[in-house]
Amino acid sequence: MLSRKNVGQTAYWFIFVNLLLAGILLIYLPDTLSSFLKEDALAENVGTVFLFLTSLALFYAAIVLYRQPSDRQQLSWLRILLLVVAGVAFFWATGEEISWGQRIFNWSTPETLAKVNQQGETNLHNLNTRFFNNALETIILLAIVLPTAFHIKKKKQLFGFPLPSLSLVLGFQLVACYVTYHYIKPQDYLAYLVLPYFLYLFSKKRDWQNVGRVVLNVLLVIFVGVVNVQLKKQFPGNGPREFREYLFSFLCFCYALEMMIEFKNATRPVGVI
Repeated sequence: MLSRKNVGQTAYWFIFVNLLLAGILLIYLPDTLSSFLKEDALAENVGTVFLFLTSLALFYAAIVLYRQPSDRQQLSWLRILLLVVAGVAFFWATGEEISWGQRIFNWSTPETLAKVNQQGETNLHNLNTRFFNNALETIILLAIVLPTAFHIKKKKQLFGFPLPSLSLVLGFQLVACYVTYHYIKPQDYLAYLVLPYFLYLFSKKRDWQNVGRVVLNVLLVIFVGVVNVQLKKQFPGNGPREFREYLFSFLCFCYALEMMIEFKNATRPVGVI
């Protein structure tokens, strides 16, 4: 039976293995990594599938929540609405990634849009790639900082939604620390600062399994950071961003699954980190 624990742990190891392999490929087989990350290649296509699956999972979670009796009808309706809105947003992101079928059916971009689109495609996110890249980085950072802050306050949910499991938080932490260029923005250090906190917390509880995972995160962040900075010239164009989007879309799908499972098991306490 599918459980939050299984989903979270699978997500964490998926991210860990992907980042480790990317670092190894960048050292020994950079051309193979390039073919995986280039425009319209496997990473982007698989990421698009995960975006679509996230949309479906969110819609299904809304249906599950709708079918449940609740004494707090106003809050339930608000949560249903937010899930539907999030599902629509991920469906829109799916369409944007494939330029609404342009890449599949190979039709031309309307002239007005082609003039302002940075890649000459039928989508909106390439009108201002810097804005959307910054938005993505902010969302990833919030997916780390918010659950950690609520964990410190011993709170398990936000507006009735279960927070991401610890496994997902550690997965988002790795994605946030996937440094591919020359700089780290000041706010990005928050993604690093959660590691000492979790290391202290789990050491205090003698939870050696999670201590081990935090240590692995530290080692992988150092390895990937050093490799990416030293071999940055071998990156294929926009490949690193495509890789981060691919990993992010997978984690979003897993979080949608966690919520869906939590709502289906509403008789149990809502979400734990």
